[in-house]
Amino acid sequence: MRFIPLTDMVLIQTVIAPETSEGGIVLPDSARQKPDEGKIIAIGPDVKIVAIGDRVIFGKYVGMELNIPGVGDNVLLLHETDVYGKLEDV
Repeated sequence: MRFIPLTDMVLIQTVIAPETSEGGIVLPDSARQKPDEGKIIAIGPDVKIVAIGDRVIFGKYVGMELNIPGVGDNVLLLHETDVYGKLEDV
């Protein structure tokens, strides 16, 4: 199945939070931080600043979590303006 966002919406595959702390302690779901980093996997026709494949930082409590068959569980749909910036390798 293919999902195409409308207008200025972007679809992001979020980075999964680690299940253990740096010291090796297993963290329950309630103790994990919400992801704020991900990779853009689809964009709407009005998106001008980001592109498919960009690694981005976005707000912790923005967008709508989706479960799209064939795409994955950790998918977030949000407005382009909710993306704070791109991550680039130096």
